Amino acid sequence: MLLCSAAKKVSVTDGSIDQLGWKLNTDRRFTVKSTYEMWSHGMATEVDPVWAAIHKFQGFPRIKMFLWLACKEKLMTNIDRVCRGFTMDASCPRYRMESEDVNHLLRGYGMSVTVWSLVVKPS
Repeated sequence: MLLCSAAKKVSVTDGSIDQLGWKLNTDRRFTVKSTYEMWSHGMATEVDPVWAAIHKFQGFPRIKMFLWLACKEKLMTNIDRVCRGFTMDASCPRYRMESEDVNHLLRGYGMSVTVWSLVVKPS
């Protein structure tokens, strides 16, 4: 179900077949050589320290996935549910006055404020 809701609908207007492909080869096929050329010619971008920290995280894989989704702002919130037609109300079901987005979910929600105060010590 999650994969279905995360998939995006793509419309192809020129009559071609919609398919995945590797952008670094003209025939759209992945090769190790094309990846090596990408890295050796500096086409790859620098890794953001946040992503490096998530990658190195040694906890449960589900927590690592949650952190990655949170940083990408891909957690399913009521704003996303409204955009996808799952609901008509974008407000937080608990407080009913704010739109429920990732920022509200992780920083503005009462329970998350309590959790953050236990995890992060004030400096």
